[in-house]
Amino acid sequence: MEKRLAITTKPTVEPVDAAYVKLHARIDIDDDDTWIGERITAARTWVEKFTGKTFARTGYVLKCPAWKDDGEDFLLLPKGPALTLDTVAYRGASDGVLVQYDTDEFEIETDETLTSRLRFKYGKTIPSVANAWDAVQITYVAGAETGSEDEIDERVRQCVAMVVAYWYENRESTHMDVPESIQSSARGLLWDLVATDC
Repeated sequence: MEKRLAITTKPTVEPVDAAYVKLHARIDIDDDDTWIGERITAARTWVEKFTGKTFARTGYVLKCPAWKDDGEDFLLLPKGPALTLDTVAYRGASDGVLVQYDTDEFEIETDETLTSRLRFKYGKTIPSVANAWDAVQITYVAGAETGSEDEIDERVRQCVAMVVAYWYENRESTHMDVPESIQSSARGLLWDLVATDC
């Protein structure tokens, strides 16, 4: 099933700060703190794309054609872990008009890999939806509860610092690529979080 995901609210707090990266990279000057801060955001974005997860508090809107994934009893919410379910709406089967649905009718289940699944609560009636790519529309927040460093898996923080340190050592390059050696290290650290189904 095709899903379309867009960011509605960008993060305001990063999982690491310049001091953490500088300690990791053994940088003992303050002149490049602004540069490092900007690269932290880019590196966190890379780690999120690499794993298919969210590590800084972010708002999303998901649009898809059905309530459930093919052959499943749930809807996989991309970029987990989902923290809050803010709104749910659907296009009615009879007229295609968008109708708001009570979020209390659902439950979110998040497992140890930070994968989140949305289900109707037991015994709830599932409304029929129109034949449209955006028949179901869901807004939710994913990532760390407060966005503080203490909530983030230390392995994720290490990966962000590792990527920024590489870019710092290769600032003359015109590309902000992440070499295979760094990707391999990230895969080894985050093997249980790397997305296989979202």
